Formats: sequence, C-alpha cells, structure tokens
Amino acid sequence: EAVIEYRNALQLDPRFADAWARLAEACILMGSTYEPGPRWLQRAELAIRKALAADPRSAEAQCARGRVLWTPVKKFQNSAAMRALRDALRLQPGLQQALMWKGAIEFHIGLLEESRQSLTGALAANPDDAFTLVFIGQAAIYQGAYDEAEEYIGRTMALDPANLWANLL
Repeated sequence: EAVIEYRNALQLDPRFADAWARLAEACILMGSTYEPGPRWLQRAELAIRKALAADPRSAEAQCARGRVLWTPVKKFQNSAAMRALRDALRLQPGLQQALMWKGAIEFHIGLLEESRQSLTGALAANPDDAFTLVFIGQAAIYQGAYDEAEEYIGRTMALDPANLWANLL
C-alpha cells in the first residue's frame, strides 16, 4: 500500500525527494522481508538515485542507501552501510530511521553498547516504532537481559500483534 501511495505522490510532484526516499524504504522492506530478491532492491536503488537527484542533501535518501547496502542481496555491507547512515545523521542529526538501522547493524556486529545508544535515540524520536522496540529487545537478548527483552518484545506485540520479528523472537 505504501508503494502505491508514494507512487501517487510522485505522479503529482516527480521532484519530491522525500517521497522518493520513502518509496525506496518501502521497496527495501518488500525486498528484504516479504518478497526477497533483487527486484525490489533494484527499485529502491532507482528511487534513491531520483531522491538524490532532486535533493543531494536528502538525509532520508542516505538512510535508504545504508539500508539497501545492509541486505542479503548486497551481502550485508556493514562498513558501507554505516558510512551512509552516518552521512544521513550528519545531514539530519536525530533522524529516527538512521539511528534505528545504525543500532541494528551495531548489535549484529557485536557493538552492543553503541547499539543501545543508537536505539535509545531512535526510541526517543519515536516511542511507538515497532522496529526500534524489537531491535532493542533483540539487543537485550544478546546481552542476556531477558526480562528487559521480554518487555520490549511485549511492547512491540501490543503495538503490532502481527509483527514478524517480534513473533519470531
């Protein structure tokens, strides 16, 4: 549905950089969660290029670039993804999505304290973001803080009972 809505917005204004960046995010979500494979990520990369053409200083487009680089199709390019996310945060400090994905990468590579700091910043920006909550829960699992993990996963389930990651954890 989001892909359709962003495309509709871009019909009205093809130079709307934020719509291109958010279309990229929607395509990444499709390609990394619901329909794995290169097709959706190719669409995301095209949307990122269009967002940056419309606004070379688009923090959201840089964030989406980092997100594309950190997918199975791109072989989880941790360093390149982190550079793109840091660029996004330089352009827009406190950008929730960039903090969230930075925190997710950090806990996956074992930087658990750094992950907590990034994810806590993301949660402060959006206390009801299911991805952030589930990632904090997952980081807590990695740290052996199971009661805390249960709290964050429970908050995710209360917000989104069908959340794939919360149900898996």
